[in-house]
Amino acid sequence: MERVGNQVTMYWNNAPSETVFLHQCPVTKFSYFYALVPVAHLLNDPDLQPRPLEPTRMWELYRHFLRYTQLAPAVCRLVDGQILLFDGQHKTAAQVWAGRRRAECKVYLDPDAL
Repeated sequence: MERVGNQVTMYWNNAPSETVFLHQCPVTKFSYFYALVPVAHLLNDPDLQPRPLEPTRMWELYRHFLRYTQLAPAVCRLVDGQILLFDGQHKTAAQVWAGRRRAECKVYLDPDAL
């Protein structure tokens, strides 16, 4: 990933690069962006999300996402060039079961990383 001004360009394996705008939280001043992230580039965040996946919950979400949209993005953080998922792991896994190859994500940047 590369940051230039208020934009971030993401370079995916075997896919075209994408450039998105950065936003800033008015309270914390943390920078973040929204993107459809290829699921192959998402990893569980063991520091912030230590819980294992619950199959019953995933099954319910899987059935839901066959008919309805995702209302809120999964929340991730960028650490050492990796996108770590820390909120929304069940809905993301359920969507992978449903055949989706990209997940709607809000990705926070480490202010010192880029």
